[in-house]
Amino acid sequence: MNFKFYQLFRSLKEELGLEGAKKIFPEYETLPDKMAKEDQINLAKILMKRLDDELDKDTVIAIRMEHPCGIPKPTKERISEIKQAFNDDGRRLQAFFDHLQASYERISDNEYIVTWALKECVCGVFRNLKDYGTISPTWCQCCNGHNKLMFETLLDREIKSELISGICAGEKVCSFRIII
Repeated sequence: MNFKFYQLFRSLKEELGLEGAKKIFPEYETLPDKMAKEDQINLAKILMKRLDDELDKDTVIAIRMEHPCGIPKPTKERISEIKQAFNDDGRRLQAFFDHLQASYERISDNEYIVTWALKECVCGVFRNLKDYGTISPTWCQCCNGHNKLMFETLLDREIKSELISGICAGEKVCSFRIII
């Protein structure tokens, strides 16, 4: 079972109940253990269209952000080092942006626009593919949840993260608004 689809169905069940999850994702129970990348992408596109067509935006975002990928071990270790080195949020943020080679713009005392230094989508479904067309930005809300998780871990408190753009959604960059 593809982990991304497992996580999506899990999130659907938590937000909509089992019957609601089956309505949006009827293919789940018959998914093969292994799927070609192209089949995964096609299924992801179908599922995102269903989410966009059937549910309100806030519910869709909640579903997609519910169970993001975890923080990779090297990033966790770097976050821990940054937290030990700095008590100030501003310095922690600067060190983390530097680590990720991200560009950012400070909009206000507690708001940043962050653009990751990526040339290709790093999502497991889209990674290492040269051409996959585009998918609804709804897909990228999972990455938004991952982004939120990293910054909450870095700052030891809840933050808000909003998706601005995603590479697999046809944009040139992945960018987010972070509100701390």
